[in-house]
Amino acid sequence: MTTSSTPRIQDLRNFIQNWINRNNTNWSNLFKSAGISTATQSKISNLLYLGVPTAVTLEKLANAMDLEPHILYVKAGLVPGDPSVVARIHSEYDLDDDEKALIDALRLLPDRLRRVVIEGAQAMSADL
Repeated sequence: MTTSSTPRIQDLRNFIQNWINRNNTNWSNLFKSAGISTATQSKISNLLYLGVPTAVTLEKLANAMDLEPHILYVKAGLVPGDPSVVARIHSEYDLDDDEKALIDALRLLPDRLRRVVIEGAQAMSADL
């Protein structure tokens, strides 16, 4: 199939296909359970998506797949990072949803701002 989709969309599509295969389901059932239109499903599954799916679409899909949305954001190229690192951090530590969201938000900051936040948190913890 000739396609104009980006490599990131191809990665996202392959990731979803692998998940579907492992979970003995299909594209229609997954997207229906996520509340995502068949048009969007078709664009992603057939590599016809020319842009990037919205964060809302990826979040719905991640919830239906029982994944952290950040993993799909990275796969689709919405945010920088390695989804395997995100998954490892979330699984290695006993984090609640707020802590996971905080770590994900911190990873999205530019390096300079991330350092400011970390230094501020370290200073606050020294006062405890």
